[in-house]
Amino acid sequence: MSPKYLTVICKKNSQKTANEWITEYTVADIIHYLQNTNMTIKEIADKVGFPNTSFFGKYVKEHLGCTPIEYRYK
Repeated sequence: MSPKYLTVICKKNSQKTANEWITEYTVADIIHYLQNTNMTIKEIADKVGFPNTSFFGKYVKEHLGCTPIEYRYK
């Protein structure tokens, strides 16, 4: 299945692109791990598939409005 076809199918059935679905589930996983585990930020970044904690931190800040540590201790 091509990325374009996947996006068309997702958009047709849910009004979201494949990328929006992936982002939604990734952010939900991050929130779960930050709120419900004692995993380190590095462990969470690895578990969710980020290449390093720097990129992970930027992603979290972009999508949640704060750093992973700030989110964890809200």
